[in-house]
Amino acid sequence: MLTFAISGQAMDIKLPQGQAASSTEVQEDITVRISAKGDLLLDNKPVKLDDLGLALKAKLDAREEKNRLVKIEPDKNTEYKRFATVLDYARVAGAKDFSIVR
Repeated sequence: MLTFAISGQAMDIKLPQGQAASSTEVQEDITVRISAKGDLLLDNKPVKLDDLGLALKAKLDAREEKNRLVKIEPDKNTEYKRFATVLDYARVAGAKDFSIVR
């Protein structure tokens, strides 16, 4: 198929003006990274396991119900028990969805 424009043949269309998303509409993911040694980072800040539940709850409570996703990034050598514990803390804190990233 071949198409081409002919000069002088155009339609005058008035398009609506777009708006940029406000900063409240765009939220960063909540991410928990687990090192091979079991150390935790919550949004790139070190956090102890004992403090993880409350820290996650505070972040999740600030979000709408439909946007309560927690991304968990375990190291390939993370013990399963540590991973399962983090997953459970996130669930209890109010996470509705999970993304497991390797």
